[in-house]
Order: sequence, then C-alpha cells, then structure tokens
Amino acid sequence: MKLLDKLVFRELIGPWIFGVFMFTVMLMAGTYLFRLTDMVVRGVPISSVLMLSIDYLPGLMVKTFPMSTLLASLLAFGRLSNDSEVIATMAGGASILQMMRPVVVFGVLVSGATIAINEILVPPSSMQAMALYSNITKSLKGFGSETFYLPIRSGGKFLGSISARDVDVATGAMTDVTGTWFGDRQKPQFIFFGDEMRYTNENRWEISHGTVFHLDPDRLISETFDHAMPNGFDVNFSPKDVTTLKLQDADAMPMRDLGRQIVSLKNKAVQSEGDRRKLLDLQVSYWTKLTLPLSGLVFALVGAPAGIRRSRQSVGVGVALSITITFVYYLLHNYMTIIAKGGLVMPVVSAFTPLILGLVVAYMLIRNKNG
Repeated sequence: MKLLDKLVFRELIGPWIFGVFMFTVMLMAGTYLFRLTDMVVRGVPISSVLMLSIDYLPGLMVKTFPMSTLLASLLAFGRLSNDSEVIATMAGGASILQMMRPVVVFGVLVSGATIAINEILVPPSSMQAMALYSNITKSLKGFGSETFYLPIRSGGKFLGSISARDVDVATGAMTDVTGTWFGDRQKPQFIFFGDEMRYTNENRWEISHGTVFHLDPDRLISETFDHAMPNGFDVNFSPKDVTTLKLQDADAMPMRDLGRQIVSLKNKAVQSEGDRRKLLDLQVSYWTKLTLPLSGLVFALVGAPAGIRRSRQSVGVGVALSITITFVYYLLHNYMTIIAKGGLVMPVVSAFTPLILGLVVAYMLIRNKNG
C-alpha cells in the first residue's frame, strides 16, 4: 500500500468509529428509548431491559455503517483540506482520482462487513429480541398475545389449517391450537383442539392433551390423544416456517429465508390480493438487504470530494453535511420503497435507483474536484 493510501485510510478509520457510536445512540434514542423506559416504569426487571437493549444493538449498528462511512469521508477529507494536504498531494503529482482509491477500498470493506453482519449476526439477535419482547409484553398488564393462522397447502391446493392463540417466536411452539383438515374433500374431515403443539427432537410435531372430532355424515365421533398428531393430518412445515410467518421484521430473516418465502408465494397456484402485497413487501426487503450495505460505498465516494473545500471548515460542518446527505438519500429510498410496495415499479428497480443516482452524484463531484 502506497504512502498516500495509508494516509487516507488512517484518516477514515477514526471518524468512522465515531460515527458508528454517534448514529447508534441517535437511533437507539429515537427508536427504542421510550419503549425501554416504559418497561422499566411498568416494573420489568432492569436485567431484562438491558438484555433487550443488547439484542437490539446489532440491528441498529449495522444500519449506521453506511452513514458513518459518509461522515468519515467528509471529516477525513475536510481535515486533509484544512491542513492543505490535498493541495500538497496534487502539487506532488497525485490526482483526486488517485486519492479516491483508498476510499473505494474502505467503502468496499464496510459494505462487505455490513452484508456479513446483516446475514450472520443480526437475524439471531433480532429473533432473540423479538422473543424476549414478546415474553415481556405478555407479563405486563394490558398486553396480550397475538393469534396465529397457518394455511396448509400442497401443489396449490388447500388441505387444512392450524390456528393458535399464541406462538413462541424462539421455538415455534403454539399454544391453544385448533386445526381443521379437508384433505381431498370439499368439506372438513375432522377438527381437533390441543393445549400445545411442539416440534420434538425426532423432527415431528406433536400435540399435548388433544381432542379430535371426526365429522362423519351420520354422527360425530370424538377421541382424545396426547403427544401425537391426529391420524391423517399431514404437515410438512418446520418451526422456522412458523416463526417466519409470525415475524414482521425483515431484520430477523437472512436473505436466504426471504428468498425462500418469495419463491413459495410465486409458486402458489392462486394468489390473493394479500399474497401479492406480501410478495412485494418481501421482494423490497430482499433487495434492501443488499442495497443498504452497498450504500456505504456510494456514501464514501460522495463524501470524499464533498469534504474538499477551499476554505477551512469545522467538524460541525462535516457532521451537519453528512446528516443532510443521509436524510436526502433515505428520503429518496423510502419514496422508492413506497411506490414499489404499491406495485408502480419493480422492487429491484426501487432498491437500486438511489444507489445509481448516488454514483452519478459521486462521479460529478469527483470530476469537478479533479478538474
């Protein structure tokens, strides 16, 4: 690595770490602080609140990586500009394009780290946070559990359904279960009830304290069962399928699981309006998991030339400029997300449009400074 590359790279690291901490605190305060303080007031143990806060952190921090890259490039090149090091570098024969080389490397490294953390660390921590939050809210007066419904299909044909009063998002176990089985008939063959439906170590579902009612045309036949499933009730889903349907937060799902849901919805023989809306939501979330990390590279390329000034500037100017650029970028990102969920543009187009426009702006800024 050349001396110039080392100089620029070293200038980027400190402001980036500062930005991660600053933006994480801002996001935590704006997103979860009121919820967490309300739990403390309601009597939730401090240890549970602290654990919930820790579980929230990976999902918050990874969102700050791109905007911290913007702040780092603005502050780094602002300082180099203030100390006339940019002028000295150019006088020595180096161009602005050559100074952008370590910026590109830094942006690629941050984007790669963001993708890795978003896929490996964030889903389990978000899942744990949701499970802990669910348990906390159930223990508080005034909060209740959410019902759950799962249709069972095969080859696009509806076979039956399962509903539950509540689902443990950590294990997929269902409480107060009701099931209906149609099979190949047009009418229900039997209905069953159970206290709990749980996935066993033998990779099969079992219901405890269950009762099944066979809907015979001539009479109603009932029988009880325990730690088993009703005869004829064939299920082919896993606890992950249950928790995935229960989850509303895309942070708790890696791209692999989002892609699996997208393929499942696309393969349905008949899609309802709700299925189409959900498909669009999943596709937007899928592509956002890729474009959000890549925005770190775009921010680095925008911030570096924007930080080069003829006059001296303070750190506050760089912070304010980074917040402004971030606001404009995510305003465009949210607008494209809304129209994509409305079906006006393809989700992949909405996800990459802000990136492409950002690269265009970066090109214009670098060309201007290099000229």
